[in-house]
Amino acid sequence: MQTGPVIKTTYSGPTNIRDAIIIASHRRDSETLWRAIHVYDHNLSQDENHRAAAENLIQRWPLNAKGSVGACGYDHKHHYFVFALDAYN
Repeated sequence: MQTGPVIKTTYSGPTNIRDAIIIASHRRDSETLWRAIHVYDHNLSQDENHRAAAENLIQRWPLNAKGSVGACGYDHKHHYFVFALDAYN
């Protein structure tokens, strides 16, 4: 079974001052929340946009780990991605 940090993505619709976005987040502990924002790309599918948001967070977070998005699940409100760890540097 693949294990690793979980990334949650949430769609936020457009407003009068910004386009639609997807917010990717990972709560490391009770005090630390890492987030990244992906502007919704209408040339991509919904699932591809959520994955792009998750990958954007992976590129920015301070974990010193190698791996890739290993699995995805979703409910009516969020997508969930598992960052499958290869090994720590």
